[in-house]
Amino acid sequence: MSTTETPEPVSTDVTYIGRRTLASNGKLGYAYLEGQRTRYYTAPLVTGAQIGARITITSPADEPDVYFSKGPRGPRIAGHVTDVDEPTLTAWQVADRAAYQLKADADASKRAAKQAAHLEQHIEALTHAARPLTGAQRAAFARYVEDRIRGW
Repeated sequence: MSTTETPEPVSTDVTYIGRRTLASNGKLGYAYLEGQRTRYYTAPLVTGAQIGARITITSPADEPDVYFSKGPRGPRIAGHVTDVDEPTLTAWQVADRAAYQLKADADASKRAAKQAAHLEQHIEALTHAARPLTGAQRAAFARYVEDRIRGW
């Protein structure tokens, strides 16, 4: 009867450098520096972490690309970088804001497109309602609709 020991999990410190647009799908990702390598995740390791935060992640010894996301071995903020110069930190913050703004603009465009389609349905309904009206009735109806839009 042999007993096999499970290897101890491995802890690694990564530095949060902000949100970035992922090249693979264009969605917003979260970038972390691990030594000289940048790793991207689709969700933040720790919610509310500031740019430059050092985060300790724990991985199973036999799977270094997997990390524990919850529980006592989940990611934890271990401090803030002190060995990074101010221009680099500022560059991380600017890149983070730019990626966030791109995502916000794309979301706003999608909402506007949906809203325009929705608005077009209402305009079509008003046009259909005004068809059987006489010229004077249409003018009164247009005035009524305009007043309702203005909230009068």
